[in-house]
This record gives sequence, structure tokens and C-alpha cells, in this order.
Amino acid sequence: MALHLREDARDSSSVPGLSNDIARCIAEHGRELPTPFYLYSQRLLAEAIASYRELFPAQARLFYSLKANPQAALVQEFFRLGVGAEIASEGEWQACLAAGVSPPHIVAGGVSKSTEFLSSVCRSKPAAIVLDSVIEWRRFQKVLSVGRSAPVL
Repeated sequence: MALHLREDARDSSSVPGLSNDIARCIAEHGRELPTPFYLYSQRLLAEAIASYRELFPAQARLFYSLKANPQAALVQEFFRLGVGAEIASEGEWQACLAAGVSPPHIVAGGVSKSTEFLSSVCRSKPAAIVLDSVIEWRRFQKVLSVGRSAPVL
């Protein structure tokens, strides 16, 4: 897939958060960049998070869903900005831990949580576990019977 940069994007003034150096680099090397190619602005990300925070009570916690994009650098930046992670699989749980997100800042969801994974997550003391079915509730009850607990949504 070829990268098509709008003609006016070569001048960063038309693209919020894009410096002239980055715009020039993309214009010059766009065909060499992998696709899909994602470019994030730390400043715009921080501004967006601040704007979301204004919508909720001060005690509300924000969580970023790794389903959207599990890139470690992005997950780390969200965490640095005070946003936890919402995961839907064991792989995403591991990605969070590898990115430095501690379990109390992770909400574990997803429909395929095994008893072993639920037990492991409970031992880690996550922000919460989302139970999506009666079957998961039964698995969770087995985990509770061995003295583990976690907040449930």
C-alpha cells in the first residue's frame, strides 16, 4: 500500500501537532515506511486525555483498550499519562506487563478467560475483572474458593 501525503501536509501548519521536520521526513521517505504507519503526537495525546478527564468526576479512572493498538510505546505513554489498560486476552495482559503497566492499573476483560488465567490475574490484584458469562462466573467462583479475590465488573 502506498502512502499518500496530502500536498498541504508537507507544511506542518496544516496538520495539528506535526512538526516541519516530521512532515518533511514523511514526504521524503513515505514510500519506505511500513504500512499501516501510525504517527502519534505526545502533546495531542496528553491534551485529549486532559479533555476526557474534564468530562468525569475527579475519582474516575481512564483505561485504554489494547484492542485499539497494543504497541508497547503507546501503552507506555498512556500509562505515563495516568491512563490504565483494558485487556481482552492473556497476550494483552502480558503486553501490558512488558510495557510496564502494573496489575492494579489493568482491567481484565474478554470472553475466554481460563480458570488458570483468572487465578493468575486475581493473584496480581488487578483494577478489576470483567465477567462476561455465567461460565466465567463459575470459573471465578472456583478461584474465589481458594482464597483469591478481585473487584468484578
